[in-house]
Amino acid sequence: MYAVIDMGSNTMRLGIYHNEDGNFKQFFHKKEMVGLAGYVKDGFLTDEGIEAAASVLKEFGTIVRNLGIEHVMVFATASLRNVENTEEAAVRLWQMTGFKIHVISGEEEAKLDFKGAVSQIRTRDGILVDIGGGSTEIVTFYDKTVLDALSIPVGSLSLFKKHVKRILPKDEERAKIRGIVNKQLNDSGLMIMKPESGQLVGIGGSIRAIGRLYRHFYELPEECNVMEVKKLKKMYRQMAEKKNGKWQLILKLCPDRIHTLIPGFLILLTIIERYEIETVVISRCGLREGYLMEYAKEETAQKETVGEEAATAQDEQEQAEDMNQDVNQDQAESQDQTDDQSQPEAGDQAE
Repeated sequence: MYAVIDMGSNTMRLGIYHNEDGNFKQFFHKKEMVGLAGYVKDGFLTDEGIEAAASVLKEFGTIVRNLGIEHVMVFATASLRNVENTEEAAVRLWQMTGFKIHVISGEEEAKLDFKGAVSQIRTRDGILVDIGGGSTEIVTFYDKTVLDALSIPVGSLSLFKKHVKRILPKDEERAKIRGIVNKQLNDSGLMIMKPESGQLVGIGGSIRAIGRLYRHFYELPEECNVMEVKKLKKMYRQMAEKKNGKWQLILKLCPDRIHTLIPGFLILLTIIERYEIETVVISRCGLREGYLMEYAKEETAQKETVGEEAATAQDEQEQAEDMNQDVNQDQAESQDQTDDQSQPEAGDQAE
């Protein structure tokens, strides 16, 4: 079994997987809304933020130990990547929890997103989007091959924190958020071309939450994972309007995302319009599965190497102890012989 801990800017997640002939099946999942992006001050992750992350890592560590899982991997995305004190925070978290944290780059995150998602989807060409709390990853692909992959430093929580004064953004705040996302897309140099399929593959918590609202709004079955853009835009307009009360569905279905869902929705809609997307397909697999596929063999090999080294060290120690014991025994026997030779016999003492 393998455990993967994903330290995101908004949530921290623990996933536990079985490896079935190279296919990883998740059988346990736990999520904590930590909001690490909210603990960033002047570009640095604060002591309070580090302690909040450590608390959750310790909780996840207890679960992993209780289940007896040997292979545990921990990685961080924009939560540590986008702060000034990345290395210091990672070292302190390791000292506090015993977990070494792999901070992945934005480009690698995008490619791992795709690697995890492509194993589950049928779409052969399109654009893949992962809207996180502190960044958004975008991959364009054709025939299930990556054409371009990058990360832009805007996410649902970071946009809320910087540009929304209350819980739901006002009209001018929504317009500003769209402008910021468009500027990041322009500056990224990402190829802008409508995919032949007209499809966007969405992964991550924000898009899954939007999917949950979409199914409830249009009374669709739980297994439905396709959203029509026309219907999606209609739902957004009603969600963003305070007067009709539809926004309360967010509070009902996704209460932990009441403040971040609309900013995340705006990121999605801006990308949809850029690429003239017609449908959004939600993938249940993504970054964590991609990370497992990329690093599980390496983790296993490291564990086996460590185990072999430990066994070798133990054998060497046992051999050294046996040699010491033989030397001590030889010395003792030699001393006994010396004592016997130097000890006078009883008759000699009498004389």
